[in-house]
Amino acid sequence: MKNLIKTTALILTVILLFSFSSSAFAGMNKTGSTGDDDPVVCTESGEQDDVSSGRISVFRMLLIRLKALFQSLRALFSGDSEKPSENDETEITEVYTNKAIYEPGEIPVVTVRVFSKIDVNAELKVIATHFTKKICEGSSMITLRAGETTGRTVRLELPSTDFTAYSVEVYLIREGETTDKAMTAVEVASDWSRYPRYGYLTKYGEQTEEQIDATLERLNRHHITGLFFYDVLDRHDKPLAGTAENPDATWKTLAGSTASFATVKGLIDRGHDYGMNSYLYNLLFGAYQDYAEKGISPEWGLYKDNEGKQQDFHGELPSSWETQRIYLFNPLNAGWQEHYLNAMKEALDAFGYDGVQADSLGGRGDLFDYDGNPVNLAESYSPLLNRLHDELGTRVIFNPVSSYGMPETMANTDYDIAYEEFWPHDGRNYSNLRDTAFRLKSFMKSDKGLVIAAYMNKNSSTGEFNPAGILLTDAVLMASGAAHLELGDTGMLRSEYYPGSTHRISEELENALLSYNSFFVAYENVLRDPSFVPSYNETKINRKKVSDEPEKDTIWRINRENESGEMLLSFINLNGVSSLEWADENGTQAMPEAQKNLRVKQHVSSVPKHIYLASPDIDGGIMTEIPFTSGKDLKGSYVSFTMPELEIWNAVYLAQ
Repeated sequence: MKNLIKTTALILTVILLFSFSSSAFAGMNKTGSTGDDDPVVCTESGEQDDVSSGRISVFRMLLIRLKALFQSLRALFSGDSEKPSENDETEITEVYTNKAIYEPGEIPVVTVRVFSKIDVNAELKVIATHFTKKICEGSSMITLRAGETTGRTVRLELPSTDFTAYSVEVYLIREGETTDKAMTAVEVASDWSRYPRYGYLTKYGEQTEEQIDATLERLNRHHITGLFFYDVLDRHDKPLAGTAENPDATWKTLAGSTASFATVKGLIDRGHDYGMNSYLYNLLFGAYQDYAEKGISPEWGLYKDNEGKQQDFHGELPSSWETQRIYLFNPLNAGWQEHYLNAMKEALDAFGYDGVQADSLGGRGDLFDYDGNPVNLAESYSPLLNRLHDELGTRVIFNPVSSYGMPETMANTDYDIAYEEFWPHDGRNYSNLRDTAFRLKSFMKSDKGLVIAAYMNKNSSTGEFNPAGILLTDAVLMASGAAHLELGDTGMLRSEYYPGSTHRISEELENALLSYNSFFVAYENVLRDPSFVPSYNETKINRKKVSDEPEKDTIWRINRENESGEMLLSFINLNGVSSLEWADENGTQAMPEAQKNLRVKQHVSSVPKHIYLASPDIDGGIMTEIPFTSGKDLKGSYVSFTMPELEIWNAVYLAQ
């Protein structure tokens, strides 16, 4: 019996060596890369190992395979080789990248952590894919004792193709079976503005480097590529305290909190390390009530009357704030423009911001300049915005509140990204979010992305954000090709006053948001492709009602198609929801009831070659190719396929 065991082990070892050496060496070309059928191996190292800058060597991979074989044989012959079960409680706890965005040619580094409540030996496999095309793959054996966490870092050798995203899939394998899986994403892009993901900052008091990094490291895990510095100003009419050559160490913000130069500069600089751009927020045409002391003339102002007596203002603000009124000025006035440009230049130079987040206040009714001439405010923003961009050499984002001035500004301004603040009074239904995204995308520049600020659970008294409401709104925005400004240093926004009180984010919701944001990046080349426009080809699902507009107890479809006949089908589950209002103001939205085994019949302009299915709610968002059939009926060509499950949002890509 002993001889039989030894012989069996020897045969298995020889087979392993032969198969590995054949595949490892035969696939290599002269430059060390592999052929199309044998993907490049992602460079990988343990946390306590040296991190190699090249591919895994043949010798190292051989050791990994031999170790796996030895552990399997030891378990087999010791009699304790049980199949892994769901009760093993060994799981992938974290998967994250070291940056939010990577320049073409830059090497992304992914960290994976695994925790186990039992003694375990397992294989950790990491695969980078573009949709389902495998780009690179790495593998490592891990050994954990009960209660331990171990980690690996993986260096991904990706193509240098600009504006391309990849899913990074992680599999935990025992005895040949996958026992857990997770996903993150990598974006390779020379600029953030095509697929922007925006976060906010509000805390500028004294902070250590560790505190600064903790804030930005969380936002990095959510792939945030732009930072909105809210109310960081000393004053709207003079943002910088001190001078560019000698800025003050501290100052009071509008609400009277203390801001630190070192902290703000530290946030900007550390953000750059993560690939995040920083934007200085300021109203485009506002000044404190003592503006005359700063050399600002009332003759530059905006007035509610045509006699120059009733200057327009925003207020009344709390008495404890630095000013109770912010007086408004004519953006077309040459004097105001010169003052504003000089003041903003000081702040930009002193801190090293990448751009300006210019704010507005929506429609203000009839307005006049000091001499009584009517002012069309919607058409007045572009000249000053363009001067910011051209003369100060800075990036510009403009917020046309409730779309006031949006068409005029976007047609005449060199903007960095399209941005809008959307309110319940602009439209309460989920369809209003979709329609706003589609409307804006219809006249945006094709190389610019869209971010929508939409505040959630504003009147909730539970003290905790409602996952159902948050995730449904995120699904609608993402399915419509828009990013949601929601995450920042206070956690998540619940109102337009960013430093205000907020709710707690549960661990469940935080993890779900990580999955949604990774999903949005991994498949952004379709989800945010401007060539995909609304499509209304018929969709049917067995025994389920499919709706073109949001209805309770239906599956709502948001379908888009490009000129090649490729389609992106988004199915949003509204079965069991309690409301169709996106803001979920009281935090009472119900989680949709999961649907199983959905047989879909989708009419198409062109029969696809492949159909891919993915959901941020299932398997961390990992995409799979699914089988389908095709046919024709009186309405034309169609395809049929099955979705095994729909929780909140499924995305189905019909590719040519």
